[in-house]
Amino acid sequence: MRRKIEKEGFAVFFEQVFWEIKGLPEEEGYLFSAVMLYILKTVEGIDMKKVMDYAERIIPERRGDIMTIAEKLIKEGMKEGMREGIAKAAKALNALKKGHSVEEVAKLTGLAVEQVEEIKKSLEE
Repeated sequence: MRRKIEKEGFAVFFEQVFWEIKGLPEEEGYLFSAVMLYILKTVEGIDMKKVMDYAERIIPERRGDIMTIAEKLIKEGMKEGMREGIAKAAKALNALKKGHSVEEVAKLTGLAVEQVEEIKKSLEE
């Protein structure tokens, strides 16, 4: 379940979290990555760049972890985007096969008319 943090409370919330993490013993440093991933995956409308900036300012020794987390989230986002794109293309293909117009398919799938036209061309080949 995604949670919302009000814009006004954003800075205070993250500063508190990161100061708490900074106070952890060295051997519990792994919690930083776990907390960051949890926050970034579950908090709605979050500005990832600001969160990373806060973390880097308060816990600079975790810079490598911050970059690893950012890369992981970017890859996950890319994978999710690819899955969504494939699903939309499959839905478009099926709708076109059933005789729906390009415009109808574009509205149905959220794809651009040009993208649907490309899919339609592949059907005709």
